[in-house]
Amino acid sequence: MANKNSILFVLTLLLTLTLSSCIQSERNVGTGFLPDEQILKVKQAVLYPQFVNNKPDSIQAISYNALIFGNLTNEDYGTTRMGTVAQIIPSADTLDLGQDPQLINAYLQLKIDSTVFLNPSQEGIAQNVYLLRLNSKLDSIHLYNNSITLEDFDPTPISTGAPVLFGKDSIKIYLKEEFARELIALTPEESDSAALFVERIPGMGIITDAPDGTPGGRLNYLPVGGSTIVLNYTMNHEEMGVKDTDTTAYFYFGYNYCLNFFESTSGDRLGDKTPGETLYFESLGGVKPYCSAQSIKTLLNEWIETLDVDPTTTIALSRASLDFHYEVPENYDEFDYFPGSLTASYHECRADSTQYFYPLPEVQYNVNIGARNPSLRKYTCDITSYLQDLIDKPEEELTGNDDLWLMPLLISEDSYANTYYTCNPTIYRYIKLNGSTSNNPPTLNIAYTLVHE
Repeated sequence: MANKNSILFVLTLLLTLTLSSCIQSERNVGTGFLPDEQILKVKQAVLYPQFVNNKPDSIQAISYNALIFGNLTNEDYGTTRMGTVAQIIPSADTLDLGQDPQLINAYLQLKIDSTVFLNPSQEGIAQNVYLLRLNSKLDSIHLYNNSITLEDFDPTPISTGAPVLFGKDSIKIYLKEEFARELIALTPEESDSAALFVERIPGMGIITDAPDGTPGGRLNYLPVGGSTIVLNYTMNHEEMGVKDTDTTAYFYFGYNYCLNFFESTSGDRLGDKTPGETLYFESLGGVKPYCSAQSIKTLLNEWIETLDVDPTTTIALSRASLDFHYEVPENYDEFDYFPGSLTASYHECRADSTQYFYPLPEVQYNVNIGARNPSLRKYTCDITSYLQDLIDKPEEELTGNDDLWLMPLLISEDSYANTYYTCNPTIYRYIKLNGSTSNNPPTLNIAYTLVHE
């Protein structure tokens, strides 16, 4: 009985499989239902924008992360010299120094967080460090433009002796008595109001010796909020019953933010605004790949004309991206200085004279944010909405704010897991990209559809 059931089950299974194998798929069902002119077909176009080497006239200097000072000299790019400036803020709004405090000494305690150098032999070189007094208050133009120069400081150092820094270490820089006495003259009102305190002491800067043109050098990075001025003094406070007691008060240096000001020679050396074999990129105030909005607009108009479509046709732009290719350098160590990302950005110049570089809004919702692809040896950044707006914008309304620059991208996150994309004002990187006249030039890749009315 069991054998008959097994035979019956096998026969049933074979019959089911046989019947199932007779079912056929008709792949042409629906063909011809829509007229050809109403079928949307995605097409691709590859254009060649004329990017050139250009020097930005202003780079944001404000940083919430790092105070940077030192200098680097690169044989190709020249020299970058950096200094940093920040406000001095009392450590507490109830700081009471008592009656007639007597100064013992004061010093700035610095601890280097990290360094950047172009040659391992430069990691521990000696650098003389100088503290300078800022002459005027920092305002919004200073915050967003690299407009601080050494002329904004009193040229006489407020530090004593010749402090020397050797890299990743701590350094104690004593302040001259004249400047330290200004700190000890803190009033209760100035202790309670940082705005009042900076009226008297606008800020302090850190610099090193000017470079001599020899390749090498080092940049020193300090965390914002990680440097403190220690004021040692003898306190007398009748109400507290304190008499001739040695004690200490503290002041923050670089509380909340700082400004890193710099001079770069690469823009003058390499900023040739004609298409060439090589596009040079150096971060901070260095040379940058640049393309005017007017030239991109002309390129788009010429491309649209080649499509030879009637006036009733709409071009639906679904995706647009830029590719920047590079060659493997002869010295593999140079990979360490390649930026992790280069994203298309614009330079906003406002009526109040403030200037700032912003990444295109595409970085907020697209995957191509300018990240480097090592396997394909290129950087890719999305510019879809930028190109859509550029097509619709009349040529006479184009301004310098519409031009494109390549900038390094900084991605940060707050305590609420909100992600922010900004142009990185602190990283030092450089790279040579293939230029517009090279065999593998920058490309503008467009995916589009022709919609017939």
